This record gives sequence, C-alpha cells and structure tokens, in this order.
Amino acid sequence: MNDEPLLIDGGGHDEALARLAAERLRRGDFASAFRFADRRCRLGAADALDFLLRSESARGAGLEALARADLVRALDLDPTHRAVLRFVLQWGHRDEKLIAARAAIDDPACGLDLLRLALAEVFAEGTQAILRLQTIAGRLTGWAAWRAGEAPDLLERRDPCATTLLAPAPQHPLRQEGVEAVDLSLDPEGIAGVTLRCYGRDVASWEPAPEAPAAARATQSARLWVIVPVYEDFAATRACLTAAMAQLDEVGGRVVVVDDASPNAALSGWLDINAASGRLELIRNPENLGFAASVNRALSICDGGDVILLNADALPPRGVFARLAALSRAAPDVGALTPLSNNGETCSFPIPNACSPLPAEREVARLDALARQANGDLLIDLPNGIGFCLYITRACLDAVGPLPEVYGRGYYEDVEFCLRAREKGFRTVCAAGVYVGHAGSLSFGAEKRRLVVRNMQALRSRFPGHEAECAAFLRADPLNRARAALERLDAPLRPFRLIVAALGADAADAEAEAAGFAADAPAPLICRYDPQRRLATLRGPAGVSPQSLEFDLSEPRGFDALGKWLVRLRLTGITLFFSHALPAPLLAMLPRLGELELAIAGLEWFARPPRPERTCQHLADAQPCPACAHALSDCPDTAQRLRFWQEAAGAGATLRPLDQMTAYVARRLFPQARVLSPPDVAAFAPQAEGGRVLGLLSPQPEAGADALALALAHALRRRGDPALLVVFGACLDDFAAMAPGNVLVTGPVEEAQLPDLVAAHGVTELMSGSRTRHFGRLDALAAACRLPRASFDWSSGALPFHSAELALDPRLCDRKTAERVADWLAARRAMDSEARARNESA
Repeated sequence: MNDEPLLIDGGGHDEALARLAAERLRRGDFASAFRFADRRCRLGAADALDFLLRSESARGAGLEALARADLVRALDLDPTHRAVLRFVLQWGHRDEKLIAARAAIDDPACGLDLLRLALAEVFAEGTQAILRLQTIAGRLTGWAAWRAGEAPDLLERRDPCATTLLAPAPQHPLRQEGVEAVDLSLDPEGIAGVTLRCYGRDVASWEPAPEAPAAARATQSARLWVIVPVYEDFAATRACLTAAMAQLDEVGGRVVVVDDASPNAALSGWLDINAASGRLELIRNPENLGFAASVNRALSICDGGDVILLNADALPPRGVFARLAALSRAAPDVGALTPLSNNGETCSFPIPNACSPLPAEREVARLDALARQANGDLLIDLPNGIGFCLYITRACLDAVGPLPEVYGRGYYEDVEFCLRAREKGFRTVCAAGVYVGHAGSLSFGAEKRRLVVRNMQALRSRFPGHEAECAAFLRADPLNRARAALERLDAPLRPFRLIVAALGADAADAEAEAAGFAADAPAPLICRYDPQRRLATLRGPAGVSPQSLEFDLSEPRGFDALGKWLVRLRLTGITLFFSHALPAPLLAMLPRLGELELAIAGLEWFARPPRPERTCQHLADAQPCPACAHALSDCPDTAQRLRFWQEAAGAGATLRPLDQMTAYVARRLFPQARVLSPPDVAAFAPQAEGGRVLGLLSPQPEAGADALALALAHALRRRGDPALLVVFGACLDDFAAMAPGNVLVTGPVEEAQLPDLVAAHGVTELMSGSRTRHFGRLDALAAACRLPRASFDWSSGALPFHSAELALDPRLCDRKTAERVADWLAARRAMDSEARARNESA
C-alpha cells in the first residue's frame, strides 16, 4: 500500500480504490483486492460495479457467502447493467439468473455473447421459444429462437394471415447446443402481431405497442375527478374505491376507474356492477397499457374540475378529498398536493423515504385526524409530488397537459409531470395536515427494479438537476417538523423501555443494545442527548413512531415537554448510559419515570487513561511512563464521577456491566450494589498461527483510537515488520491514519458483519482501539473468529487471558503499548515459522 499516493488523496480516493481493487484482482491478489473494494463499498457512494468488484474479489478469496451477497446487491442496484448481468448469469443462483437473462433478452442493444448466455438460461428453465422484433428503417426486424428439434411456424397476423415454416440458420450467432435461431425481416404494414406456433400451440408472440382507444365521454360533469387505474388485488382495490366513493358527494366528485386489462374476474365483475349502478365511470383497456396511458385515457373524459390520481391500493379516509380541495386554493401557484402516508416516499410517516406497513382503516382515520390537529393547513414545498395520491388543480393540468408516456408501464411519470408543472410556475407541496394509507404495489414483481432503474436513467437525462435536489431535500428534511408535530400528539400505546445516552460512544452502545431486544420484549425507545445543541431526540425501533421528536433542553419548558410525553408511555423501565454530558435536570427526572438501571459500557468514568506520551525515552521499560500513569480515581474529576455512581448504586439502582472487564471493576468499586452478570463469552482456544494482520476495532471515531493506530503503524514500520493493520470502523481522519502505508481503514461496519469481514481481511489477531470501552465487542468477536486478542487489562491479571493472548497495562502510553503489541506479533509470526520448519523437516 505504500506506493499508492492516491489512496490518501481525498480528491481521487474513490477512483483510486476502484482502480487498485481491479489491478489486484487481475494479478490474482484477491485479499488485497477485497480490502480496497470493501473500503470503496463502505464510503456511501458505491454503485453496482463497486459491489460487483467486491463480489469477484471475495469469490477469488474463497468467500462464497460474501461474494453471493454482493452479487445480489449489484443486481438490485442496477439490473440493466450488462456487466452485472454477465456475472449474475455466470455465478448467480437460479432466480437471479432468470432475472438477468430476461433483462438481457429485453435489451435491444445486448451483445451476442451475453445474449447467448441468457438464451441458454431461459431455455434450460423450460422456455420453448423467444421472439424479438422492432421496427427499423421501415421493416420489422429481429430474430426468433426455439428449442432444437422443434419446427415452429411463424404466423403474421394480418389480412390475410401468412404462415411460414421457420428454418434454422446453421451459422446464426445465437445458435448453440439445444437452441436454434434465425433472423427475421417482415413488412410491418397492416400487421396486428406475430406468433410462433409449435404443434398447434402458441409459444411466443409479438404485438405492436397498443394505441389507447378513445374513451367515451363522461355522463356528467364534476368539480373533482378521482382517477384510479386498477389491475389486481381485488380486496385492496375494493377498499380503496369504497372509501373514495363514500366522500364524493361532499366535493361534487366522480370516480373514473380504468381497468387495465385485469386478469382478475372477480374484480372485473365488481367493477361492472358498480359502473352499471352509476357509482363510478368505467374505462376498460383492451390490453395492459400501464399507469400513464391509463390515466391519460381517463383525463380525456374529465372536462373541468380538479383531478386526484389515486393508486388502487391507497386508503383515503373520509373527508380527505374535501380538505385537499380546500388546500389547493391556499395560493394560486399551488399545482399539485401529496398527503402524508405510511408509504409515500418523501412524504412517508414516521420515517421519510421508507415503507411502513399499511395501518388498519380505523388507524388510518385516526392518524389523519391527528395530522389535521397537528399541522392544520400547513403546506411544505416538495421537489415533486407522489403519484399514490396526487391532487392536481385544473389550472396546473391545463398548463402541463397529460402524463408523459415515455416511461412505459410505470415509475417516474408522476415525477416528470410535477417537474414540468414547476417549469410552468406551479408548486408541488405536501399537505402535512392530511394522511392517506398506501399498501404499496407489488404489480411488477421481479421486473420492478429493472423498470425503476431504466426510468430513473431516462428522468436523469431529461431533468439532470433533479437527483441532486432530492438529495438536498432529504438532508434538510423540511417535513421533520410536521412529522414531529404529529408524533407529539400520538404517544404510542405499546410498552417501551427507555434507553438514555449522550451522543458519541454511549449512543452507539445504546443503539447496539436496542438492536438486541427480542421481538416479544418491550420495544426500545432511545433518548439521545446532543450536548452541543442541548437537544434531546426520541427514536423508536425501525418503522415505529416516534422517529422525529426533538426537545430543546436549553430551557425548563423543554424538560417539561419531554417529561409529559414520556409520562404518557407505558415505560417498563429505564436504562441510563450515564454521561457527564447529560444535563442534571434530565438525570433528576428519570427516576420518577420508572425503575432505573445504570448501564456500564466503559471505564472512562472510573479511570483516566494515560495522556499521549510522544517523547518516551524508555520504550524497553515495561513499566508505565511516569509522566503518563494515573491510578484509579486519583484526580478530583474522576473522584467526582465515581461519587455519582456510588450515590446511584447506594440509592438502589441496578448496575449492569456490558462485559466481563467492566463487571470486575464495578464489583470492586461497588461491593454493596446489585451488579448484574454481563453476557457470557464461551471459552475458546485461539489459533496458533498469526502475526500477519492485526484487526483494530474502532466502532466510534475517537482521538485515542487514531493515536493508537498511528503508534502501532509507526512501530511496525520502524522494525520493518510486514504486518498490516486493518481498522474496522472509522477514524476521525481516515487519510491521516492510512498515511504510514501499512494501515487500511474499512469505513463504518455493522457489528453483525464483523466476523465475516474479519475472515475476509485475513485477520490473525484482534485488538480494540479504545483503552476503556468495547471490551465485550472484542471478546465476542475473538470468540466468534477464534482469534487471539490484545486487550487492556484493568483487572491487573485477575481475569484470565489465554497464553496466546496479550494483556496490556492500561497505564502504558501509546508508544510503549505499540512496542508491546509489535513484540507479540513478531513472536507469533516466529512461532508460526518454526512450526512450518518442523513440519517440513518431519
């Protein structure tokens, strides 16, 4: 890594990582390729090719599970990229291979080699024939492929019909074992379709893009038209239309349903009955036209009046249409409105851009009432409206025209409509006082992601600045105050356990604790305190409210508001990660809310680690440097912290250490307190080989971990030691940490990923970058990977260490610590070499 200057150049870092990974992959150095590709994938802007690169690196290193996971991720990110399709067809499992094969076959510009792989896959799965045609230079050209041994007929559906027996082309590039093929060139004039038949059965067909037939005029005018294209899911569609029809009278509205060639006979029959009774206008497409074309057919009969585009799986509560109509008149430039929803992309509640389950109908109505109470007539500008429930004023519709049909069967036509409306001077807004349920369509199945990616590329080319605007909107999150206002009125009824922590390492430990809650346990509710902004935030588990609540604790009324909201909850108890950064009124409030438990995540409140000593002149001396060493509780600051814990323990609070080391210290300092047992890590025998790659845990960036990493790197460099240091997590300054040339910082890592990642990086020893925290994580990871650890021993030898492990005096300065660790690595490598020599001589 020393000869790679771009690796620590912030401007070209991403490109350097991708280039280095590709170069190492070509050389067959799969371990190095994986390290570079892995960091690239953790930097937040990785694309499908980055994950593909990591997948191939992992496969070369024999890490099949990681390789498969990344291959699936690459396909999910971009199921249209031909390089991704090629590797999926080579290495993917059956379902992924079929998705990739169909995507390649549907790509008119797909290369022959890739097309051959795709055809082999679909024919192996039982496909009998494939027909692909397109109009080029006045001819209908393309190709047909079929299973070898069969003799298909080509039927041109025109007046009169023409039938031709297809003969395979012996030299056709798509011909391969079990597959015959031939090129086609037909006259498109008057042709209604083309069909391949084998033994009297239709096995493949092609039809020209259908033209939407003219729709009949509506039987009456309306002030509001509600347009609902339908296809499947009878139950959801019936619930949607029933809810919509129940509120038409108050707005002078009509529902226009477009049956987009539904295969569901029960749904079609129900629509016929309601159309015959006059409850709705029904348009039936002869063929499936997709969302945009269906909406445009309906728009053609809607003279005058505003329009709501409503998905068939939406659930609009009573009164929503009237309120949206009233809000549309709030200002003359309001053109399109979208309500809050459980599944409304940027307008989602409680988590933006996330899908939460559709609540029951009664719950949808309750949330709508709370939204109205919380936010009233509040309108917040959006980059674009969302088509699940999009209210469009007549002025906006007349100015913009129908939906664009360039996006085929779905996705992004509503976005382009809103962007064109903005070009005409109309605003697209979120009606934050309105809530509509939305199940979320699964109509396209495996094809959905490919349609999304393809149409996203089309939108990007037509509106190149929109993606950046959406990213800026999500970062600023102007809808946060609207979601928070709703949450303040809506204290959840489920039982919670409150977890309180200040931002930083304690908050990370609190989140890890919350992630470990069992499904049948009370849900964790995390209260994070930001001492810089003096702000407390409340966050429930993923998908569970609250997600946006914030309380300003710079003044007493903020504490009052937080306390009143928490009192409404069914708290089963409180876990406090005590920090000096937490304000005293908050600490005083907590015992009144429920039974208090003090979590001991680290030892920094009981002991001061040494100050960095860069000028140590006695590295060979195993004793702590006199300028650095501090004993337990030897300064007023530390003693004051200890007194708080002693008072809390004396008041009956339960102490819960998160690991064996802190448990030992807690029992020593608080012999009278109730100290719970920490998680038990099973004993294990570490592997004997080592000394090559030291893994340094750094779950949270901190100055001490950076300093220790640099001390270790420089100690190894001074000795000419070839060992590599891999930091699992992030540093305060990744580039500074990697500057010595023998350090790689992976970037943020989820705890569940660590065992696989440790194996992938070829780690032979483990260590924590913190002297006072993360003992439990280190112990658990060492046990899971069966690797020896170097750990700071605050028990002075009372806790057991394996003979292959290194117990470090926590009072040693960084330089002395680094020298001890370097000695240990060298000794382990020497033992490994001696063992190999003995084996060879034997």
